[in-house]
Amino acid sequence: MRRIALIPHTGKPQALNLARRMVPELTRLGVQVSTTPGVHPTLGLSEVHSVEKEFLQADAAIVLGGDGALLTAARLLYGTGIPILGVNLGRIGFLSEIEPAQLSEALPRLLRGEYTVVERMMLEAQVMRAGVLLQKQTALNDVVIARGTFGRMLSLEATAEGYRIGTYVGDGIIVATPTGSTAYSLSAGGPIVHPEMNAILVTPVCPHSLAARTVVLPGSSVVRIRVTTPTEHDDLMLTADGVHGKHLMSGDEVLVGRAPYATRLIRMREGSFYDVLSVHMLNSQ
Repeated sequence: MRRIALIPHTGKPQALNLARRMVPELTRLGVQVSTTPGVHPTLGLSEVHSVEKEFLQADAAIVLGGDGALLTAARLLYGTGIPILGVNLGRIGFLSEIEPAQLSEALPRLLRGEYTVVERMMLEAQVMRAGVLLQKQTALNDVVIARGTFGRMLSLEATAEGYRIGTYVGDGIIVATPTGSTAYSLSAGGPIVHPEMNAILVTPVCPHSLAARTVVLPGSSVVRIRVTTPTEHDDLMLTADGVHGKHLMSGDEVLVGRAPYATRLIRMREGSFYDVLSVHMLNSQ
């Protein structure tokens, strides 16, 4: 491995400082370092190391930040097949593989190829208005339709493969991957699903019904959500991994299914998903 894309969280000074320290170390190890556009001056790199050709031809990417930074990197690298090593500088770190103190040991192992790669399914959301495709979004965790600041409840109709899942009246709806089952969906009462499963979760947000619960569908399903709220407000929003995507109107449809490409995560540590889960459950008590 001789080409690495370094992706620090630009809003975290500790991530940028760590990236600056890593560049000379990687260079000393014979690695060509590239980064995202606009970050290269901060890391002491020339502009050529941030152009698309260099960045998207990396053998691996190292993401410095929390889970949010890794979600951003997953969308940025979507379709490239570049495996991602997450270095946790955040609070939770469900998706990250190592802590900063482990970098000195992890970097040589990375260069020697001493790791495995696991694939995590992603979602693709298509926003349709009067039969016209307005936008596509990809997400590693979840696609969410939710209200903004207005207090009125939403009304959303959900179907899959032509069959009715439910009509949800409440604050919104979450369509999540198994990876995203431990994120917003879990906060909304959804189940924890092993991240290597091929499944799609549909979780209502604050539903105005005692019977509304998460529905777990096969990963091959396409969930069609129709906005039935009669609203003229402009703060009904679709988001992908927490990033604002598209304002929705009454009558709009959002089709959510498994994306053609997966996120590839580098794994180095011993243990399983259950070990990570137990640690985070203990830390949350």
